[in-house]
Amino acid sequence: MPGIQLQTVTRVWTAGYTENADATLASAPTTSMPNESGIVQATNYNLAKVVFHGTTAADLTSTAYIYRWGAVGGLYVPEFVAKLNLTTGTTVGVADTAVDAGEYFVDTIDFVDGDESVKITTGIANKIASVTFDLEGCLRWQVSFDDIGGSGEAASMNYLHAQY
Repeated sequence: MPGIQLQTVTRVWTAGYTENADATLASAPTTSMPNESGIVQATNYNLAKVVFHGTTAADLTSTAYIYRWGAVGGLYVPEFVAKLNLTTGTTVGVADTAVDAGEYFVDTIDFVDGDESVKITTGIANKIASVTFDLEGCLRWQVSFDDIGGSGEAASMNYLHAQY
């Protein structure tokens, strides 16, 4: 009898938005396959891991929403997964890379509402925090941002993601 071999896809980080985003709320149900920047194709993956980063300085906040997209009879529907409060830490990116030297990784993620199976790795000051969630067979998924640009808030946000 042949043995069973479990294989995990190598994690490769990809930028979520082509450019950092300000407030970007989720789209409403639509008859067109959602395809704008910030929406990620999920076919053939089970999980997604996300790390967030924002501009301006450390200790700034914003809010992220995660949605999974599914379809029924030509209607594409965004399903709410989680609302997360984010705080930037002091760890920054590197010049001329996907996360530039003026961008601060999020070190604190607070779960506000949503699917309680979402896994958040956070709690150590100035260490990059992450969130992992089950794709549950969705076609695509999306991160949108709110609470950006005000007093004490990041000027813009983005994220890196890996699927496996």
